[in-house]
Amino acid sequence: MNLHLELEKCNDSYHRKSTQHRYSTRIKNYYEVLELTPKATGSQIKSAYYRLSKKYHPDKNPSKESKAMFSEISEAYETLGNIRSRRIYDSSQTEHPVRRGHTMSHNSPFPEYKTKRKPPTGRSTIYNFDEFYRQHYGETRTGERLRKAAYEQAMKERRELIEQKNTMVIFILITSLTVLLINFFFMNRPR
Repeated sequence: MNLHLELEKCNDSYHRKSTQHRYSTRIKNYYEVLELTPKATGSQIKSAYYRLSKKYHPDKNPSKESKAMFSEISEAYETLGNIRSRRIYDSSQTEHPVRRGHTMSHNSPFPEYKTKRKPPTGRSTIYNFDEFYRQHYGETRTGERLRKAAYEQAMKERRELIEQKNTMVIFILITSLTVLLINFFFMNRPR
């Protein structure tokens, strides 16, 4: 009888340990913990965290499962609330979805969506390439811009000068033609 009870205790402790081990190695889906979709915005994540942390806070809810749930909610918010750690988490979730405990069925409430990437603009949250370019090549670009402005100003002045010369030539031609015509009429007039 004693042997039977000891064997039962052994099995129970082994079962408890294996279950704990299984749950501790399995990566949790933080979106499910916060009751969100992977498309959730930062403000939605924050509001879900506040709502759930009030619900499961150990001071308001004294049960043991609420304490565990509160720690899971806090862990999920620490990961999803930070942009960089959220990207790392999302990439780790999409690398091996079967190994991470996700179902691959078509009835999944969070289907995999292919997102279209925006075309590069030179700015990213990691590094601002526009600022880098301005710092390293700004003087060169400023010099080019100044030379171009000086060239355009010189060309504008030249065009204005040519235009003035043309108007002067036209004025002189018109004046000389008028004088010639007046002379011609006064000379050829009968007396």
